[in-house]
Amino acid sequence: MPITQEISKSKLLNVLERVIDEIDDWLIIGDAEGKIVYANENVYTSCGCTKTSILGQDMCMFVGVDLADDTVLEKIRKFVMEGEKFEFVTNRFIKNEKRIYLTNSFNAVWSEKKLEYYVCISKDITRTQRMKEEVYRVSYIDYLTNFPNEKVFLESLHKQVQRSRKNSYKFTVILIDIKKIGEINNTYGLGVGDKIIKEVGHRIKSYLNQDQEIFKYTDNTFAVIHQNIKDIEETKKLLETLNEVMQEPIKIHNSYMYMAFKAGVVLYPENSTSPGELVKMVQIALAKAKKEISYSSYVFYTKDIQEEVQNNMLLESDMRIAVENDEFLVYYQPFVDLNSNKIVGMEALIRRLMGNGELVLPGKFIGLLEKMNLIEKVGIMVIEKVCVQIRKWIDRGYEIVPISVNLSALQFKNPNLAKNIKNILNRYEIEPQYIVLEITESTVMEDVGIAQLVIHELKSYGFTISIDDFGTGYASIGYLKKFMFDHLKIDISFIREIVKNPQDRTIVEAIISIAKTLNLKTIAEGIENEEQLHIMSRLGCEMGQGFLWNKPISAVEIEDRYFKV
Repeated sequence: MPITQEISKSKLLNVLERVIDEIDDWLIIGDAEGKIVYANENVYTSCGCTKTSILGQDMCMFVGVDLADDTVLEKIRKFVMEGEKFEFVTNRFIKNEKRIYLTNSFNAVWSEKKLEYYVCISKDITRTQRMKEEVYRVSYIDYLTNFPNEKVFLESLHKQVQRSRKNSYKFTVILIDIKKIGEINNTYGLGVGDKIIKEVGHRIKSYLNQDQEIFKYTDNTFAVIHQNIKDIEETKKLLETLNEVMQEPIKIHNSYMYMAFKAGVVLYPENSTSPGELVKMVQIALAKAKKEISYSSYVFYTKDIQEEVQNNMLLESDMRIAVENDEFLVYYQPFVDLNSNKIVGMEALIRRLMGNGELVLPGKFIGLLEKMNLIEKVGIMVIEKVCVQIRKWIDRGYEIVPISVNLSALQFKNPNLAKNIKNILNRYEIEPQYIVLEITESTVMEDVGIAQLVIHELKSYGFTISIDDFGTGYASIGYLKKFMFDHLKIDISFIREIVKNPQDRTIVEAIISIAKTLNLKTIAEGIENEEQLHIMSRLGCEMGQGFLWNKPISAVEIEDRYFKV
């Protein structure tokens, strides 16, 4: 058997060069000064460069070593002085401005204790790195705003507490909640709400400095850590600036929207030195701010606020249970024809029946239902209860009069309002002529365009529409004509003083005159005595409602007094 001969050095060099040129990795050799003296074919192919443009370049700069990083410089020093292997990850642009990521391994070639060459082997890890970046983005970056998310906020807060504890720094944590995003989403769609959140977030960020870091906390809430402050006045100044920024409308398609925010603020270390406690406290401050009706857009945490918010949470929990258990009744107050003194309609009025038998008036819970966004659900429950009662009365052979049901502003903004009400009526085989829908003047004026569309749809189904509390807002005669109302309710505030106050009498006379011109039937709210009745009748008002005839009473009492004849 012939003896295998070792390949000659010249042939070996030829084979190795071909192998090196065909591998996917980069192989770069630099001289003792770090200047590139050799690069394999893959370097030229990947970069789209010629030998002339690469040879002689600084090899560290070429692969993207960050020479401004002290840690990297220390590793290079140890590599040069002690021969310690040097591995690192870099990124750089190649042809067509494409960014690639490389994992690099530096080695040295010595000759008689003298550094002769540097050798760098670089592997393209772009795909792996991109996957890591995507995982990071999903885990730590909000997709809509591109801001760090709640997870990063909590991590940053822990680090900030540690730094501040070490250096005796003060800082504040701010939660900024964008108002009415839920209503906008319900009315215009999620896309519009997302655009507004994105725009507001970038407006806030544009006014922050290097000591103020922003995060996306929840769907419509941003968090800001305001570092290195001397006192709370600095944070107040920031919030006042942001409040002014919000005054600029946001253009969505062909319309403009005015946005506002509410903010809660907590101070380190005065309020707490625990990250977890700081988060709880700032949430409490935000909850308080969101319930405030005052002009101020922000609230700083105090112990008193915590007690108040906790009490409110108990009330809200109680109200949620009441809704889930359907602890609501409907009472009815008659409308009377002022000429014939006959009942011609009724208003459905909600009451809550407590477990102890106490009957709670709406003034004590309607506001809470609105704040909790439960008013729409309860409103639909009332309409269904009214339909159930009408069905019973029809089946008993009673001559039914129309029943007025109040619509909340939140219900009115639901694009499916008309269909939802019509579906309930169909379920109980009730004709729309038996239902009058009452809408307050302020609800109509909130968004005139939407109001016109909703009222037109309700009218197309055959519902009678009544404008409630007229004279207390800003509705003009032109709007009365545009919206095609059927009834106009004169607010109780005018009726209460109509006997003694000539101005109120003049206003009511003008309202009735306008209503007659537009073929609207008028209803006077809150008639309590014969003098008020006489004046309203003489002024030409068609219907009245009030304690003169009846306070709101149960369905059983309505039957006994008005139907069983």
